[in-house]
Amino acid sequence: MEQGETLEECCIREVWEETGYQVKINEKLHIKEGTNLGISFKVHYFLGDITGGYPNIQDPDGFIYDIRWVSYEELKLLNMSFPEDRQMLMSFLAPFADMV
Repeated sequence: MEQGETLEECCIREVWEETGYQVKINEKLHIKEGTNLGISFKVHYFLGDITGGYPNIQDPDGFIYDIRWVSYEELKLLNMSFPEDRQMLMSFLAPFADMV
């Protein structure tokens, strides 16, 4: 987060910086707290809508190498940076799984 930024503003900026998409936030979904390598963290997950932009990797550090939509079935097998998030994501996406 940048100084003076709300969590929602941070989310909107980060999505744009990392994917090229412009979004609006609809609601907060989940908060994950924990410790990794001795560092405490708190991650906020939001539900939002894409309002503009296009997929564009804008990551000078090279941590992002792909931007794409995956199906609910693909999510079950996707290699994730944080595999512990899979079940949480699947539970939120389950109602939409058959809408493709």
